[in-house]
Amino acid sequence: MVRTLNSADCHPLLFWRFAPVHPATNWVHNPDYSAVALLCAEKDPLTCHRMLLICRYLRADDVVISHILEDGALEDNRDTEMRLMRLLKLDSDDLFCSKEELIELAYNLQSEKVAYSLIEKA
Repeated sequence: MVRTLNSADCHPLLFWRFAPVHPATNWVHNPDYSAVALLCAEKDPLTCHRMLLICRYLRADDVVISHILEDGALEDNRDTEMRLMRLLKLDSDDLFCSKEELIELAYNLQSEKVAYSLIEKA
């Protein structure tokens, strides 16, 4: 996917704050902390830039990711990803793409939709 400087994309900026301590993840492991919370005010995680820009990279690790929904219920990130695929009408039984490829595509498509842009979207 071609990226322009006209919209926000956290991917190149994401890892600069985290020292590459663990070679498999590039995340600093701190045994003194057992939980991290990233909070936002969006009603739905599908429109939350933290979900779209950060959870997509954390999901590869054995990190439990839960989203607090508008009604206070918790939603597992895997369920959020399935909702995202349904929203974007991506078939999880695609013959030509793996489920992981489709999830990555869903993150990319939704990120483009909700990204801040200097140019008005059509």
